[in-house]
Amino acid sequence: AVGTYGFLVSEPKWIFADFILGYHRGGVAVLKGPEALGAVLGPDIHGFVNLPILAYLFCPLSLFPPMIAGYMWLALGVLSLGVAWEMLSRLANLNTFGRALLLVLIGANGPTLYGLKEGNTSQFVLVVLLLALLLALLLALLFIRKGRFFIAGLLLGAMAAIKLPLLLFGVYYTIRLRWAV
Repeated sequence: AVGTYGFLVSEPKWIFADFILGYHRGGVAVLKGPEALGAVLGPDIHGFVNLPILAYLFCPLSLFPPMIAGYMWLALGVLSLGVAWEMLSRLANLNTFGRALLLVLIGANGPTLYGLKEGNTSQFVLVVLLLALLLALLLALLFIRKGRFFIAGLLLGAMAAIKLPLLLFGVYYTIRLRWAV
């Protein structure tokens, strides 16, 4: 409810501006050919500002009218935030109250609402970062099991720079005198 209200009353007033002028336009250009894609790559601030390869991902949505595609993109964005919420809830082992509070915080987050309303890709980056964090943690634990402590330590150190509680692995392995990790 908080997120829906914030979405409806917040800036920008023109919904899906970035999506329509950038991503949807880029997907349409890909379908027209390389010359058309070259024409939309950054002619002004409202051009396609990402790597050209990303425009290919928007081809399926570009088959729909811009506003319908925008709402489809919004649905995908909200779905990705739901995935991120679930992943964060599980990572932090949140109880029901904690999960509800996290959901309200995500729904009331101004930059998140703005990104959804503009049609940006930021919410997908959050999911990718969470998946990368989980993958790196899994790989680190597998390397520890295989005795490849130095590589495991590099992965754990890199992840701890992103997620500070992972420094506890360093404390654990220091107490165990596993200096290689």
